[in-house]
Amino acid sequence: MTVTQDGRTPVERGGDLLGRSLFALLVGGLLVTVISLIWLFLAPQSIIHARPAWRLYIVAPYVVGIVVLLGLCGWLLKTPMARLQGAANRAARLLSRPLVGSAVTVLLLIAAAQAYFLLGEVRADVGALRFLLIAWVLLIGLGLLAACWFALAGWLTRWQTVWTMTGVLVGAGLLLVGVLAANAAVFNNTIKPLFYATSYTVNRYAFPPETGVDSQRYWLELEANRQRSEAPYIGGVGRAFAGEYINVSAAGVRQSVNVVAEIDDVPRVFFFGGSTMWGYGARDGYTIPSLTADLLNAAGSAAWVHNLGQNGYVMTSDRILFEQQLVRGDVPDVAVFYQGANDIVASFRAPYMGLPMGSGVGTEDDFSLIASPATRDPEAFVDYYLNSMKLLRALADAYDVQVLFIWQPMITYKPLTPAEQDMVTRAENAFPGILAYYQQVDAALRARLATAEAADVLLLSDLFKDTDDGVFIDYVHISEDGNRAVAASVVPALSALLSQ
Repeated sequence: MTVTQDGRTPVERGGDLLGRSLFALLVGGLLVTVISLIWLFLAPQSIIHARPAWRLYIVAPYVVGIVVLLGLCGWLLKTPMARLQGAANRAARLLSRPLVGSAVTVLLLIAAAQAYFLLGEVRADVGALRFLLIAWVLLIGLGLLAACWFALAGWLTRWQTVWTMTGVLVGAGLLLVGVLAANAAVFNNTIKPLFYATSYTVNRYAFPPETGVDSQRYWLELEANRQRSEAPYIGGVGRAFAGEYINVSAAGVRQSVNVVAEIDDVPRVFFFGGSTMWGYGARDGYTIPSLTADLLNAAGSAAWVHNLGQNGYVMTSDRILFEQQLVRGDVPDVAVFYQGANDIVASFRAPYMGLPMGSGVGTEDDFSLIASPATRDPEAFVDYYLNSMKLLRALADAYDVQVLFIWQPMITYKPLTPAEQDMVTRAENAFPGILAYYQQVDAALRARLATAEAADVLLLSDLFKDTDDGVFIDYVHISEDGNRAVAASVVPALSALLSQ
């Protein structure tokens, strides 16, 4: 048996390392378990909300684990070091056996892989986080090597020690992965939504007390729904989600509340647009499509509405999505395109016009063959907008579809409340000049449309010019009351189209 200079065997040195680090490992495991349990309750997408009947079976092991870990921590604090050292030596000797060390290492590798992929479920953009994870695991590995350097001389004489060391390193990495995943889950699904939920602006204008909406619950659901599935050409679609206020189908379509059924003999109206159409800051029944369906029915022009709005979509995205619906034979009677804000923001920030929000364009040449340069020239923007409408009209005519184009409002022209003034300040701090750019484009668009026949265009940029109450929840998105005002403006034009 190899003996080191201080008279201890490698197993004794390994036991010493294990004994001294056991308390820290148990406390770390306890923290990860508690944070995971909190995440299960607070994250709307967690399984205990999707399957309440399973709640006891899922939560019980966490509770048992917490109790066991607390008991072990208490036992370690009361156990004499000599007795603990003996137990640690026995554990080190057990782990040095080939079969035991191999089995523990494989299990840890499997658990580490699951935790690694869990990061992808918690956050969509985890490339940097995973890189940080690898860096920290390497640092921990170097630290462990330094801590047991003398023991390594003896351990490496037996091949099974490699398994033991691998298991220790993977265990440390697994612990770090669990902490990072729990931290990301808590931040993205709890802290960040709680910030929104307790914001004066959001509570005041999005969900006044008389609505009876659990504001915290809503923003938790919204944050949980931020991740999107990849979709070619258009920038992605929402993932399936089932909540109290937000519901998205497996196809990524936000649920609309219809008065009539699709199978009824009524016209079908498809709504296209970005997050404002999708319903950011609104419940399923209070999005623009849902409210339009309700008002159309009240006006005697019942129709079935379909909300195809998606977060971050611009006119180019909607044109491609419209084409895809036509190609698959899903042809509406009327197609409504609600646009402006995302195109303004994208053209203000990106090198080319018509790029989806967050498209990840890294260089100015990525879209040089298929998109117009974003020069922040109002006339160039209007050319892009009118040419896009021309293409959509041609597509719609080919399939006998009526179209309605709506130029949406941003937080301009309106008498601002103090909270809305704060929104303007934040927008200008983030993107200096963006609201002035919107007004310049709006003026140019109105001038061009005044000299052309555009009965299918509805300009709503000044919809709230006489509204003193708060409507906006940021410089783009509006409250449910704002959605109702938009729907009320849309209904006369839609009724006229449906009657043709």
